[in-house]
Amino acid sequence: MASKINYNNLRLEFKSNNMYLLSSNSAVWDIYRDIFPNMAYIIRVPKSKSINTINRFKKNYEAIVNLKLPTVKILESIMVDDFDAIRTEDVNYESEILYVSYNSINSESQRLVQQLSLSLGQPVKIEKTSEYEQYRFDNKIILIHNFQDFLDEIITMLKVVSGQKYVIEFDSYFIGTKKAALESKLYYKLIDLDHIFHNPDYTYDDIFSNNIEEFYRALSGFINYFIASINRQVYLSHLKNWVEAHTP
Repeated sequence: MASKINYNNLRLEFKSNNMYLLSSNSAVWDIYRDIFPNMAYIIRVPKSKSINTINRFKKNYEAIVNLKLPTVKILESIMVDDFDAIRTEDVNYESEILYVSYNSINSESQRLVQQLSLSLGQPVKIEKTSEYEQYRFDNKIILIHNFQDFLDEIITMLKVVSGQKYVIEFDSYFIGTKKAALESKLYYKLIDLDHIFHNPDYTYDDIFSNNIEEFYRALSGFINYFIASINRQVYLSHLKNWVEAHTP
């Protein structure tokens, strides 16, 4: 079900003792989580502290809602410690489906590089990985039940998006799987909305090819990080064939 545009243009003063850093891996945001008795929120504070970052996110949110694509249902402008920020619902709060992005994971290879740099006395900024991505990384999916149906859904969506001359970059996609299972269907939501672009001067084929490439990057990254090695190559090969079949 598509979201409705529901953000508050008034900047709400906001500070909660329950707010904690969820992830600092994003190049654009410091991302916090805030938990209430019956609700949890994700709070994004621009690392640049720029209002332009927030305005771009909100503009892209409107576009995604108007395209009737799955995304967050709440978007509010707030203030955190005198800095502009935005607040959405936490889509993973008490949900059977866990949505993750490989772009938010600090992989084992990255951790090894950090440890090596530290051992050599080099300065290293340790980024915090989201607990959601870390959970799915540690509890990889073994079997996907709807892989081809999911790709069919995506191709239909990308045709509509490309027809409206939008490009959705890879880091917008959060892929959903059942949290408490190692076998699951795939779902998706567009959650990280910084890199969605309207390109009315480009041809449909150019935009469609770009969208296919970006989705391939999103799903292949998900497979590499969150799918168990026993079936990983099967899904990667299927995805590669799908891309080749649909690229103009």
